[in-house]
Amino acid sequence: MNTLTPEQQILIADLPGADLVAGGLVDAAAGRITPNACLVSIASPRLREAELLGGTHTTIPEAELKLYDLLCEQSADAYSAYNSLLRRLVSFERALDHRLTANRKSALS
Repeated sequence: MNTLTPEQQILIADLPGADLVAGGLVDAAAGRITPNACLVSIASPRLREAELLGGTHTTIPEAELKLYDLLCEQSADAYSAYNSLLRRLVSFERALDHRLTANRKSALS
């Protein structure tokens, strides 16, 4: 199940962490609570702003805590895994913001 349109796929293609977000969107659309779906919930304000997330998306309550709990079940070093995932998410958000700004500037030219 792919929840991204071709235009959205092009927008996030090759951004750092795009694999996490794309997987999280699929998981969230299927109603699965996974680490990637938690990341999508954490990033939901920015994803909505970028029109990557529809208004009907239900966020996971306390997604940061749920993410950590899931990682505790999967990893002996949940703390490192948690921080690593959040760093990748922040990298994605920054790269997405940069790409959106560049797209807006080129549209104005």
